Amino acid sequence: MKAKISEITVSQTHRIDPGNQEELKQTLQQYGMIHPIVVREFGTQYELIAGYRRLKAAESLGWTEVPITVIQPKDTLEQFDISMEENLKRKDFNALEMCELLIQRKRLWEEIHGVIRQGPKVDENSFCPNGQKFYEETSKIFKRCIQDIHRFLRLEGLDEDLKKQVESGTLYYRKALTEQAARKPVVESSRKKNKRRGPNLPQPPIDLTWTAHEFQQVFWQMAGFYESLRLIENRTMNFTAIPEDQVLGMMMMSQEIQQWLQKFDSHIQEIMLQRTGMSLQNQ
Repeated sequence: MKAKISEITVSQTHRIDPGNQEELKQTLQQYGMIHPIVVREFGTQYELIAGYRRLKAAESLGWTEVPITVIQPKDTLEQFDISMEENLKRKDFNALEMCELLIQRKRLWEEIHGVIRQGPKVDENSFCPNGQKFYEETSKIFKRCIQDIHRFLRLEGLDEDLKKQVESGTLYYRKALTEQAARKPVVESSRKKNKRRGPNLPQPPIDLTWTAHEFQQVFWQMAGFYESLRLIENRTMNFTAIPEDQVLGMMMMSQEIQQWLQKFDSHIQEIMLQRTGMSLQNQ
């Protein structure tokens, strides 16, 4: 089945820039359009669901008609999912594009199923009433693990300078999230939301103006890690589902952190001993 290009409405595209189409146009000229454009009936015309790049390439070649496949999605969420199944096969999306697409799918999903109030379920003790289904579905469609889906969505909260670095490719998106966490650490608000109270431990340092910027980042990370540990201190960790290579990587990271903390602790003890000795001398 074919349709005139003038009869196909493009109401929304996931890529405003269709990218370099020279190779695609050469393929169309040599073999024709092997995979039809996916549309739905839209009054007396058609609305594009998937195949934006092929449509634009055909149009630039002067074609007046293109082969189409007509489907009728039950709702806008299904229409979005069908378009993503198609588009993800054609070209990779960068981290910020993934973030925008996931935000769009999340909004469409919430219109049908209700607001997602928590992140993905990470173990059998965590609670996520309706969000787990969203993350599982999205993970299958985008061919990414659930944790990556959650990370991409968090990119929305990056500061503008970090977004620009991620967009330009000078900063890996996961490092950008770490940098953002260092700028806005987890503090008292996280503990207030959790009703269970742990033991009375000393509070993490807040005033870090006395040290260099890079060390401030490390100490803020330690403070955030400290707060996170308080929230999970009574839970049992389940590592059975983690691949062996990742377990080994986590073990090596844990050992390196342990060695660094031992050096840090020794240095702090030396400082305390020096100050205690100076205090006794002054008495």
